[in-house]
Amino acid sequence: MAFSEETLTRIDTVFIQNRKFVVVGTKFFEVICHSKFDLYVEHKCKLRSVGKPTAYGATSHSTSTSSYSASPTESKKYDLKLSEEYQVDPYIFYWIKKNSISKKFENMRQLKNLYSAKKDLMEKYVKEHSVKYNDQKTILQLIEYLESH
Repeated sequence: MAFSEETLTRIDTVFIQNRKFVVVGTKFFEVICHSKFDLYVEHKCKLRSVGKPTAYGATSHSTSTSSYSASPTESKKYDLKLSEEYQVDPYIFYWIKKNSISKKFENMRQLKNLYSAKKDLMEKYVKEHSVKYNDQKTILQLIEYLESH
């Protein structure tokens, strides 16, 4: 779903199935935690061509294609449906905000760098609790643990 910049200035919070999203700039971030620190998730996706059929049932990603996501007219924009030739690959970034400073981390290594003073504590916790980057619950539990120790 997309909103005009004018509409975004009038939106503060959106709730979808017990999940809270806030507007930061021109993007929606999911609020995972709001306490001594704030933890947000920025949901994104990549479109990947599934390829064109070639000989022997293989596919090729190097054939020439043109892609369009919308069809603009003089006064309106019409969204186009995604072709079956593309696959949507979702991914996330986390943002942690403490003392009015926001920092983004895109993987576990970057999170470890944010908590470099607690590197050993983090490594031990990650091994013992099977923390996975894409599992928001375990990431939140890890950060809460690091913040409390």
